[in-house]
Amino acid sequence: MKMIVLRKVVITFIICFSLMPAQLEKVEFKPEPTKMVEFGDLGAGPYKRLVIRNVMVLPGHGGPATGPYDILVTGNVIAKLQRHDPNNPDRMEGDRVIEGENLYIMPGMLNLHLHLRNKSLPLDYISDGSSQCRQSSEKNDQKWS
Repeated sequence: MKMIVLRKVVITFIICFSLMPAQLEKVEFKPEPTKMVEFGDLGAGPYKRLVIRNVMVLPGHGGPATGPYDILVTGNVIAKLQRHDPNNPDRMEGDRVIEGENLYIMPGMLNLHLHLRNKSLPLDYISDGSSQCRQSSEKNDQKWS
């Protein structure tokens, strides 16, 4: 009986590892970035008053987008949210104004289950739109914002 089980394990092992090279040929490894992409002044700031005009807001609770709205951000706090009215003479003004026609804005997403293998946080972990991450580890319970 033990020989039959051992034989099945060996055969399964041989089949799996004989198919592996064929599968590895299909895997594309991520290339190292070869050029830097310029985003103009999008990375500039922070601003005392940032105004984002004429954007549709995704509320974050699963409902449809609403708007358009004008949004005032003071420091790192959303201070005011009002309906966009292009004819309004009292439009919000700021140190920086972003025209958001045909664009959407949403609150930051939280990744509450993250396993890091090193101390630094690779950009791949936040490229999905997450603005905060929390590592799921009993030993190393850390939070990044």
